[in-house]
Amino acid sequence: MSLYSRHMKSAIGIIGLGVMGASLAQNFANKKIQVSAYNHHKDKVDALVKKANSPYLVGHDILKKFVTSLEAPRKIVLMVPAGDPVDETIKNLRPLLSKGDIITDGGNSFFRDTLRRTEELNKKSIHFVGMGISGGEKGALEGPCIMPGTSKAVWKSLKPLLEKIAAKDFSEKPCVVNVGASGAGHYVKMVHNGIEYALMQLIAESYGLLKGLYGLSNDNIATVFESFNDTRLGSYLMEISVTVFQKKEGTKGLIDLILDVSGNKGTGKWTSQEALELGIALPIITESLFARYVSSEKNLRVLLGKKINKSSKSESADLPPRDYSAELPPRDYSTELPPLTVFLEMLESALYGAFLLAYAEGFMMLDRANTAYKFDLDFREVARIWQGGCIIRAKMLKDIAKALPRKSGMLLTDKKYLKEIISCMESLKNITITGAITETPTAAFSAALNGFYGMTSTQLPSNLIQGLRDLFGAHTYQRVDKKGIFHTQWE
Repeated sequence: MSLYSRHMKSAIGIIGLGVMGASLAQNFANKKIQVSAYNHHKDKVDALVKKANSPYLVGHDILKKFVTSLEAPRKIVLMVPAGDPVDETIKNLRPLLSKGDIITDGGNSFFRDTLRRTEELNKKSIHFVGMGISGGEKGALEGPCIMPGTSKAVWKSLKPLLEKIAAKDFSEKPCVVNVGASGAGHYVKMVHNGIEYALMQLIAESYGLLKGLYGLSNDNIATVFESFNDTRLGSYLMEISVTVFQKKEGTKGLIDLILDVSGNKGTGKWTSQEALELGIALPIITESLFARYVSSEKNLRVLLGKKINKSSKSESADLPPRDYSAELPPRDYSTELPPLTVFLEMLESALYGAFLLAYAEGFMMLDRANTAYKFDLDFREVARIWQGGCIIRAKMLKDIAKALPRKSGMLLTDKKYLKEIISCMESLKNITITGAITETPTAAFSAALNGFYGMTSTQLPSNLIQGLRDLFGAHTYQRVDKKGIFHTQWE
């Protein structure tokens, strides 16, 4: 019998055998679900079939044979790069499909592309599902968090298959649910990734403070993060941070050999761009994105850093002379730092508060999008499925799921949740002050602090902005003492 043939029809098919696609195909096979795997590169197909060594997985390098190997209605999961590759794959598939077949996009596609593809394929009586998948290679293989967005009828067809391969939440329920209407799956995954950016940046800034101010070794920082992970801060990102700090290359810590330039694949940017479209503030998420952009300016950062360090000791040839007589002498801030044990308590509290605020930002964005796009989200279910498999899984999501109403994402209006954040504000303020006086970047911590101050201020100085806008551009304003829209002849 050929390597590429089986008498039994497959329940599901995977197109694209990169890291995620191959792992997902193996996951189905491991759960004894007959799966067909396709890639136009025969060597990738051969490698997967050999590695899986399972009677439940069959490989194909001819698209037509792959399609005919699937039981009707055909259920196909695309695991190809977002953008043109998705459209090209759909174009090649479409003539081979029949009415009622289902194409599911499991990549990180932009939700507006998903809406467009859904509309186009509906005209051909083919269902299209945008499905967010989180968990990386290990999650895809052992149990990811899965976020599809589709109709109830299509979900009924996919549910038995997806529930078998998904991770489990804190109550051992599958971390998969139909999150809402078309486009909702990729939208929820986009927001997930925005929160992911925020949590990672907060952890990185904590590392910067511990290393830069207290001179802790990588092993010591690993111990600190390990202790944090045993507290209310327990999370996947905290857990794997320990692994990163413990990794050695020879006698050196690998982290010291990694260039301090953060990459990004666009989902964090989409989150911030979409927030601008909806007119909603995501200070922590957006500052975390900007921090990655700042890190990418490595050459400029080094150049400016050298200039500043040089001019603080002696005159620099390319900087104008300065009169130091009127300046205070430099202060040694290291002598003003609290004992390490005190600082660690403060840092744990500040991190917890900032984490809570980052999740609140994400759910507030989902709440606004739910109204704008009529996704019909179940916010409690979103928090539930994020408890396992995904990158932002954390202990605190259990309480977040309890705090969320099913039809609202406004976490900050929950009294208990708000009380938890308020209890961390003094620590968050002190961490931000410490960063400022020691010239240590704490963009995400600062954004969390100022974002909370802004969101809880009953009076902001924005009335001045409205006055200025009306003066120079006749943009009008509203009043506190009477209803209506007003304009003043200022001059």
